Amino acid sequence: MQLVIYIDRGKDQEEANLLIFNKILLKRVEIEQDFGYQLNWRELQQYRACTIVYEMSRGGCGTPKEEWHHIHELAVEKMILLEKATKKVINAIKL
Repeated sequence: MQLVIYIDRGKDQEEANLLIFNKILLKRVEIEQDFGYQLNWRELQQYRACTIVYEMSRGGCGTPKEEWHHIHELAVEKMILLEKATKKVINAIKL
């Protein structure tokens, strides 16, 4: 299971997407320290978007149904942490 910050301002906005991604990337160390986990920073050159991804160690297609509730709870906890770690940086971006 993945948690993804997907940066895509729409058609013909490749430069803006990359600018936003790079501004967030400048704060990578701070964000990862605040979040508590390493993130995958992906400049998707073949697409117009960029992503910041947290790969959860549990969850996914093969997960038994009886574990879904617990995994959903973990995902929500991580989403809250990820938002807290990135919100200030994202809100400060001016284009």
